[in-house]
Amino acid sequence: MAIESLISNNITEKYCDGKLPEPVLQMMQQFFIFPFFFILVFGIIWFVAGILICIWVYQDAKSRGMDGALWLLIVLIANVLGLIIYLIIREEKRPVYRVPPYHEKQARFCSNCGSELTQDAKFCSKCGKAAS
Repeated sequence: MAIESLISNNITEKYCDGKLPEPVLQMMQQFFIFPFFFILVFGIIWFVAGILICIWVYQDAKSRGMDGALWLLIVLIANVLGLIIYLIIREEKRPVYRVPPYHEKQARFCSNCGSELTQDAKFCSKCGKAAS
């Protein structure tokens, strides 16, 4: 009992004016500032990741023949739930068929008689002159 009263008297003497010691103030500042920065950094990362996901959804939807702007809005509004819905509903990627460039065969003609030569002809079949 005597020790408890000694401790309580010591505490009231030190803190009776309402001021806290410097180490306690520093600890409280660190306690309140750390979560603030954690929330701030987490919020910035969440925002940047959201923008990157929206860009990816827009481009992926366009490449699949879907309305990219509509899916962009859905993901912006519904956030993670919108992304999950998009991943479930999206269509299969359509293969891109590329038409080979059209190369017209250049007709070759004999410089002597004017008749058409085949591509691999070395001599004219009508006059016998060497093809150039």
